[in-house]
Amino acid sequence: MMKKKGNQEEFKVKRLKRQSKKEENIEKLYKLNKELKQEKEIRQDRYSKKREKKRIFGIRLRLALAFMVPIAFIIILGITSYNKASEAMLKSYEESSFQALKTTTNYFELAMQTVELRLNQLKGYENLKNYYSGTYKSDPITEMTTYKNLQVYIETTTYSDNVLANLYVFSKRGNNLSNYGSMDLSGAELVEAYLETEEGKRDEKENGAYSWSGKHQFVDEHFVQDKSKITIPYAFSVSSAFFGNGFKQIGYMVADIRLDLFQKKLSELELSENSIFVAISKDGYEVHSNEAEGVLIADKSFYTDALASSELSGTSYVDFNGEKHLFLYSKATKSGITVCGLVPYSYLISQAKAIRTSTVIYVLIAVVSALFIAVIMSTDMGSAINKIIVALKKASEGDLTVSVNCQRKDEFGMLADSANNMISNVKGLIDKAQKVKDTISLSTDEVSDSAKQLLIATQNISTSIEEIRQGIVQQAEDSEKCLRQSDELTTRVNQVSYNVTTIEKLTEDSKAVVQQGLVSIDILRDKSEETTKITNNIIGDIESLEAESESIGKIIGVINDIAEQTNLLSLNASIEAARAGDAGRGFAVVADEIRKLAEQSVRASGEIATIISSIQGKTKLTVTTVQKSENIVKSQGNALLNTIDLFQKIDASVGMIAKELTEITSGISGIKVAENTTLNAIESISAVSEETAASSEEVDSAANRQVESVSKLREATLHLEAETKELNEALNQFRI
Repeated sequence: MMKKKGNQEEFKVKRLKRQSKKEENIEKLYKLNKELKQEKEIRQDRYSKKREKKRIFGIRLRLALAFMVPIAFIIILGITSYNKASEAMLKSYEESSFQALKTTTNYFELAMQTVELRLNQLKGYENLKNYYSGTYKSDPITEMTTYKNLQVYIETTTYSDNVLANLYVFSKRGNNLSNYGSMDLSGAELVEAYLETEEGKRDEKENGAYSWSGKHQFVDEHFVQDKSKITIPYAFSVSSAFFGNGFKQIGYMVADIRLDLFQKKLSELELSENSIFVAISKDGYEVHSNEAEGVLIADKSFYTDALASSELSGTSYVDFNGEKHLFLYSKATKSGITVCGLVPYSYLISQAKAIRTSTVIYVLIAVVSALFIAVIMSTDMGSAINKIIVALKKASEGDLTVSVNCQRKDEFGMLADSANNMISNVKGLIDKAQKVKDTISLSTDEVSDSAKQLLIATQNISTSIEEIRQGIVQQAEDSEKCLRQSDELTTRVNQVSYNVTTIEKLTEDSKAVVQQGLVSIDILRDKSEETTKITNNIIGDIESLEAESESIGKIIGVINDIAEQTNLLSLNASIEAARAGDAGRGFAVVADEIRKLAEQSVRASGEIATIISSIQGKTKLTVTTVQKSENIVKSQGNALLNTIDLFQKIDASVGMIAKELTEITSGISGIKVAENTTLNAIESISAVSEETAASSEEVDSAANRQVESVSKLREATLHLEAETKELNEALNQFRI
């Protein structure tokens, strides 16, 4: 009873605390409404300021920026087109110029091979070899006629060939040959002087091979021109030794290739006035596309690098005379000349610059057009939007008598009509809101009074339910104590049952072990009988072994007799050999060996007899030992029979114990049944008490929730009153 009174007092204290908290919450709610109003006014001020700032970013600027987006893509397209065109043109110029340069190099190589072919024909000309080999030295007239014919042949060959410019032939004997002059020295002197020069030493060493160079300085120094004949300028020169009859080196030939041939082809390669294309010999002599002379490329580092490279042709960008140039080169493998070119980079990108200029002009036109269109469109749209903004601003301030006057037929006209409809609908909404506000004010007063009365009744119900709940809780605690004591009794009975079950199981295990022991003893008895049989067999085998040993002794006696007879025979043989003298000396040796063998046989048979005697002694000891083990096995069999009797008695005792344990187990089962019946009854009482307590708690919880709901209803009523006042103040701002 004391506990119940204490619980009631605690419940009253809690209820008073709840009421005080509710009143505090109502006061907080009023404060919160005021704070929300202030925050709302602050947010509206901030929003209006932000809208003023955003107006700077108006539709005109947006349209201008919108038009600038495609213009930006046009600019990007122009830049990309210019870059792609520049790359494509540069690549096209590089490839076309490079291919033309290699084609020209191949053409020069072919022309120079043609000159070598002419010299090969001249070397194989029979009259030439005969003349310079001295075939006609005994016939001066024929020799002179042959010389004139050779002179005519050389002139005709030179003038009729569009590649060959000049041709010189000189030898140790005979007169020199040339298409437009002669030499200032005789043949032998000229050859001797030529062999002292680098050119002569080279040709003598090459032994008939062709060597190309830029100029033939030796020939130019000793040549005397015939003024009646035409001189043809040459680009490069080739020289070689030639052979007479008997394949003997008798003279030298020098041939020039035409200069105009090279100049024409090099000029065809020039892409602009500032382009430079030259052909350079192995000794650094340059041939230009015009009449210019001197060195332009051969002394430059990029040329020496290209010459040292393993590549036969290539391109690169180099700096030449302060400007960027495209450098191209191609090497002729047989003649050794290199065709080079320099093309200004400014010329290569000249057409791309025209594309860039056109792109810039078109982009500027597009920008100006877009800005002009954006200004016109934004001005037109801005006037319509400003009308709508002015009307909506007045409506937002509470003046709902305004309207938007816009005669446009586009989307802005539709927007103006929608704004007018919105203002008209807001008027109707405000009118209805005022009527609803009056109705809400009356309903709020009635709800507030009802909530007060309902709150008092609900609190009284909650107090009564709390007292019922406390009595049920006390009953549940008593039932729980009884249930705990029953649980302890159940635990002890279960422990006894468990111990009996364990003993019963151990008894069954012991019985099984006894049965296994009987089986093992039966097996052991069988093994003992088998051991006895084996022992008897061993004794029989040992006795047989002893008999065999005696037979071996008899054989050894026979061997000893044979050895004695052999010894006597060897002695007789020795006597007979001594009588025979030198003729029987060999027979004496044999007899001596036979005697030794007989002695060894006697010794061996003696040793065997000793071993057999030892075996017979050990055999007798083994027989004695085996007989002892047979007696032990018999004693072991008797012990096993006694053990079997003991195990059978143990088995019978274990069976009696198992029967008694079964009766104990059945008694414990009866106790458990009665115990379970009692336990179920207590659990039913406890369950009913718990359910009753839970139901009372649920009813109490429902009553508390109802109290809270009524409190919230009162709070909502107060809040609704405050909102109704605010709504009235807001509606008074509008003019209808």
